[in-house]
Amino acid sequence: MNWGQKRQGHIDLAIHNEGMLKELQSAPGNKFLDWRITVTFYVCVHAVDAKLASMNVAVSNHKSRKFHVSLRIGSVASDYFRIDSESRLARYDPEYRSQLTLGRVQRFEQMMQHVKSAVPIP
Repeated sequence: MNWGQKRQGHIDLAIHNEGMLKELQSAPGNKFLDWRITVTFYVCVHAVDAKLASMNVAVSNHKSRKFHVSLRIGSVASDYFRIDSESRLARYDPEYRSQLTLGRVQRFEQMMQHVKSAVPIP
């Protein structure tokens, strides 16, 4: 496995997903707040996968990723886990969207910046 290519591939996906996040942020009326949380999570997934690849660690599922985030990049684990949990609510709880506020979403987007700093990703 070429770890440098794997790392760069995850960085590219994080940047790609963040481009989608910027599109959602510019949508009028804040009607896609739930999707902003979901995309924020996937930016973080690829950020931590890039960091893990730089340590020659590959993960293939969320359970393994959580384990390695705790073990190897503990400095961002708390934010990563909170974003993961919030994203699950956004994806699976039908009542979640009606309770979501712009301020809450923006707090999770700030946490994403902290997670990205572990790699770092521009």
